[in-house]
Amino acid sequence: MRQPCRLVSRNHVQGKMTHFFDELDDILLTTGGIARYYAFSKMFDYKPSQEIAHYVDELEKRMKDFCLKNISFYQKNGTEMIINKDQVLQNYNELVFPPYNNRRRSVFFKTSGSTGKRLNMILSKKHWIVEQTAFWKYLKVTGYKFREPMAIFRSYTPKEDEPFFKYDQLRNFLYISPYHITEKNIQQIYDLLKQYKIVYLRGYPSSIYLVAKLFNAQGIRLKHIKAVLAASETLYDYQKEYIEQYFDTKIYNWYGQVEGTANIFSCEKGHLHVNEEYGAVKLVPLREEEHLYKIVATQLRNYSLPLVNYDTGDVVQYVPNFKCSCGRNTRVVERIYGREGDYLLSDSGNFLPVTNIYTFFSKLDVIKEFQVVQETNNRVYITIDLLNHTQGEQISNIMNTIARYFENTLQIRDYKITVDRVNKINDGKLRAVYRTEKVSL
Repeated sequence: MRQPCRLVSRNHVQGKMTHFFDELDDILLTTGGIARYYAFSKMFDYKPSQEIAHYVDELEKRMKDFCLKNISFYQKNGTEMIINKDQVLQNYNELVFPPYNNRRRSVFFKTSGSTGKRLNMILSKKHWIVEQTAFWKYLKVTGYKFREPMAIFRSYTPKEDEPFFKYDQLRNFLYISPYHITEKNIQQIYDLLKQYKIVYLRGYPSSIYLVAKLFNAQGIRLKHIKAVLAASETLYDYQKEYIEQYFDTKIYNWYGQVEGTANIFSCEKGHLHVNEEYGAVKLVPLREEEHLYKIVATQLRNYSLPLVNYDTGDVVQYVPNFKCSCGRNTRVVERIYGREGDYLLSDSGNFLPVTNIYTFFSKLDVIKEFQVVQETNNRVYITIDLLNHTQGEQISNIMNTIARYFENTLQIRDYKITVDRVNKINDGKLRAVYRTEKVSL
């Protein structure tokens, strides 16, 4: 008997076609980025520093000239002022170059919203090729070869009726949702890593740290991991030490943003190099006596929504004139601290760096994840997510330990401790310690 025809809507067909062409475009741009790495970028960092600086200066000048001729915001304000995300949001339409505001010329993204403000970012395809070059450069530092099995704990948020993982056969990537890294799922996650013969891990440091902690709590050992690749969050010392010890391998750090203004990556020697060819990065003194600098950067190839002298809001520790033994002649930063706003205020108004808070919580073994939010000058909310076997008196002891730390060490006396799952932002990123805009400095 002949089966009845299944009607397919025109919108459904168009949606499938759009997805197909987006995938094809992504493959072509990625291939272009890899080709550019071998043709140009592979040896760029080893050129004399003066030659590197001249190359960047020329591209920066070209970008500023373009902005003064074509972008109304810069025509009104010039290209020397420092701008931030608030100004980009307020002047968005005046920063967009209309001929590039389409999928033929550009790719479109949204920032994660970790600051509470999401930005629709438009990146020209020329810039996106350089983005792929930068990522391939980072991968080659780790020893990665094309299509080696990699598990990625980021960039995937399943719908309600979808599994918490998906497999990209072309790239041989296994995506696992950061939202689903739980004690309930941890055995299945281990089985998936074994099934797909995973040898590289990539993702948010908080997610990979949680995987290692849950594996350890279950007595699971995962061997044969060649390297761990951190991205999209600040990598803290306690995370680095725990991850490297558990997986018995090195973790490589990567700094970047959806805005596409600056890039920093770990080299083979473990030092953090500014990727000079990616963007024109200025390190602006914040607290020079502590070698702390803000990252202010200019895009070199993004003509779609060009950002010139963009204040990323991120802070690094930088000591000038350090020469890395890897042979690269690019600037080296000692540490990436992340956002300026990631510190708390004590009752007396003193700044409390988050590093000490992370170190404190890392020593409490039964805590899977934590979050500390200073809602106002006089109120701090602390959320702790505990391992399932934690009960009764142990919970009480943990809460008393936290209370003493906040009262006596941090000098914060108005706080509330809750045992619950922590709140994560888009794509499962965890912002563990921060203050809101209601806190006055």
